[in-house]
Amino acid sequence: MFRWHSYLHLHLNKNLKELYLFDVLRFFSLSTVGLFIPLYLIYDLGYGFLTTIVFYLIYFLTFALFSFLGGKLVLKYGATIPILINSLFFIVGYFLLYLLKDYPIPLYLIAFIFGAGSPLFWVSYHSLLSKLTVKRYRGESISVDYVLRGLVALLGPLFGAFIIATYGFQVLFLLVCVLLLFSLIPL
Repeated sequence: MFRWHSYLHLHLNKNLKELYLFDVLRFFSLSTVGLFIPLYLIYDLGYGFLTTIVFYLIYFLTFALFSFLGGKLVLKYGATIPILINSLFFIVGYFLLYLLKDYPIPLYLIAFIFGAGSPLFWVSYHSLLSKLTVKRYRGESISVDYVLRGLVALLGPLFGAFIIATYGFQVLFLLVCVLLLFSLIPL
């Protein structure tokens, strides 16, 4: 017989709840803008399709190169410091995207900043998740995280589209920076 109470009662400690809250706030802020960056680069700023592809190519290559450094930072400083550094990288990146309309900032520098900051989060987050979850219930804990991310992934782009349609891309970039700052509070 299937019992719901075993799925409703998760073995959460306070730190794991704070990690979930951080992840939901972070993922919501990034999902509000992530879908619209190529549109911003192509339609709002007038960059070509090829330039946008090169932007993402630099982002992913930098991500791959800095993954090793992310692991080293987690070993040396623990998992929360690289997550904080990652958030600062992303705040700087979105702020530079905000300034890109008025100032000639190299687009590839922004891609490099995003790519250098991303592995700091992923390596740290997974090490924190493995440390904070109970081994026996790790699958349930990760499933809860994925469900929460899925819900936010549905709401984030709708909220982002509303902000863009009402106020424009630059307000969205500032809002994402503020949301990323607020996501650090649970940590």
